[in-house]
Amino acid sequence: MNIEQFFNEASMHDWFYDYSDDHRVWTAGRDNQQRLYNLAEGSETKMQIMSAFRSYVRGNRERPTLEEFIAND
Repeated sequence: MNIEQFFNEASMHDWFYDYSDDHRVWTAGRDNQQRLYNLAEGSETKMQIMSAFRSYVRGNRERPTLEEFIAND
């Protein structure tokens, strides 16, 4: 999976699943996030994408864009 495909998968992930009151939503979000981490394993750029989205959810930055990571690939 190339960086663009991975970024698209990460951007479609429900990064706010942890705030859900519905256990099914929370479980699906947790499972999908683990899947993304498994896909990112071994790729510094993909791990940077994951980190950027985590920072976004915490309110520490703007939503990540693909352009930020294309030059790193």
